[in-house]
Amino acid sequence: MHRASGLWLWAMLLVFVWSSVFFNLNGVYTGVTKFFFDCAPPPWAWPAWPKRDDATKPLEWEEAQAIGVKLMAEQARARGFEVERADALYYKLGKGLIQYRVRSSLDLGDRLGMTSVLFDAYTGDFVALSLPTGDRSGVTLTSWLAALHMGAVFGMPYRILVGAFGMAVVMLSATGVYIWWKKRSSSIRR
Repeated sequence: MHRASGLWLWAMLLVFVWSSVFFNLNGVYTGVTKFFFDCAPPPWAWPAWPKRDDATKPLEWEEAQAIGVKLMAEQARARGFEVERADALYYKLGKGLIQYRVRSSLDLGDRLGMTSVLFDAYTGDFVALSLPTGDRSGVTLTSWLAALHMGAVFGMPYRILVGAFGMAVVMLSATGVYIWWKKRSSSIRR
C-alpha cells in the first residue's frame, strides 16, 4: 500500500511540496524558479521608490481608487483582458507606491484577484502591471501552484480530491513509520 500509493501520488506530492516551498521559503522558491523560468519579483520585494524631499502628501483614498480604476482599464484594453471586479487598494508608503488589485479574466480560480497596477502614491503615474498568468512563465507557474495548493480551481470536485490527497499523505506517513518500525524490530532481534 505504501509503495503503490507513493508511486501514484508523486506528481500531486510534487505540486504540494513545491507550492509549500513557495509559501514558507519564498527566497529559495524564487531563486530556483528564476533559474528556470522568466520571473519578476513580487511588488513587496521591490526597492523603495525614490524619497520625496518636498512636503507633498500622498493621494487621498478616493483619488487613488479613481486613478487605479483608470490605469487598470487602460491596461485591460491594451493587453486584452477583462476586469471582473475590484479587489483591493493598498498603500505601500514605505515604497511610495499604491497597488490597485482586481479580479480579471487572467486570474485563476474563483476567489482572489491577483491582477494589479502599481502607481506612484504622490503623482498617480503608472509604474507597473502585475499579471497572474499569460505574461511571465514563472509567475504563471507560481499562480497555478498556489491555486492548486489552495484548492482554488476546478470547483468542489478538486477540493474533495485535495481532501482525499491529505488523507493519503497521512496514510503514507503512518505506513512509512510502520515499515521502518518492522525493519528496525527485525534487525534488533538478529
